[in-house]
Amino acid sequence: MLLRRLIKCTASCARYSTETKSAIATALYKLHVEQGGKMVNFAGYYLPVQYNDLSITNSHVHTRENASLFDVSHMLQTEVTGKQCVNFFEELCTADIAGLKEGAATLTVFTNERGGILDDLIVTKVNDHHLYIVSNANRKEQDQKLIMNAFQSFKKLDIDSDINVRFYDPSERSLVALQGPKASQALQEIADVNLSELFFMNSTLATVGGVDGCRITRCGYTGEDGFEISIPSKRVVEVVRTIMQNSAVRLAGLGARDSLRFRQCSIPTKLTLGFQTGSRTVPLRQRHHRAHDADRGHPHLADRQKPKGTRGLPGSQGDSGSD
Repeated sequence: MLLRRLIKCTASCARYSTETKSAIATALYKLHVEQGGKMVNFAGYYLPVQYNDLSITNSHVHTRENASLFDVSHMLQTEVTGKQCVNFFEELCTADIAGLKEGAATLTVFTNERGGILDDLIVTKVNDHHLYIVSNANRKEQDQKLIMNAFQSFKKLDIDSDINVRFYDPSERSLVALQGPKASQALQEIADVNLSELFFMNSTLATVGGVDGCRITRCGYTGEDGFEISIPSKRVVEVVRTIMQNSAVRLAGLGARDSLRFRQCSIPTKLTLGFQTGSRTVPLRQRHHRAHDADRGHPHLADRQKPKGTRGLPGSQGDSGSD
């Protein structure tokens, strides 16, 4: 009964529309339609809210017990390279990127000059000269502008820098999320890396389903084990079909994706696509203390270390989640 209430709430609060005139098709659009996906406009992209053969409730339960594959290609994938890329990007977010080991990732937030949250993102330190970033679709234009304005300012400094910024269009690279207790087993069958050695919030390049140049990051938003896989768009359908050959894996849509974010009727394990934040919200008030660990923004946040209250669903206490 509780799950059904949650699904109903998720559907009623959905941030998508059946109006698709201005929507962009991801590289997996034809596959979604072929598999019975009910397509909607989400953040300007055609994405399935669910599939004809599986209700949102059943898809939610399937993910908890097996594994589900989500198309999240609408999210912004960015690469920043160069000798000063870490220093540059630490000026934009609250993460201690310099303190990360190579291949490690962290949840962080973009903030304004007053320490208010602009967007949440995951930054992977590929190495000291290479960062891989995934941020939210609904803030794509604002994030790009934020990064490029900072890039132009950084170039004016008297610093020996060869920084390059590349924003990937979904037509270049797609992003899928494989989530659930059987996700690791399903992915291991077709990946050339040992996933038992890829720990949570770590990332590596791999060949997946015979396709080179894929990036696997062990992370997610469901409370289950899972991965996000960045794949060259020209071959993403091939990879997805290969993953789907495992009987434990089913395609899932936005409906289940939203409901799975809630764990034990608590707050989402990750900010919901930037919709839950505002420029006057600070990380501590949003229970994002884990995203607040670098020097940037501290002067503006120092007097808010002990907020009177936090925002979230009633009854949620302690840690907001691991991702």
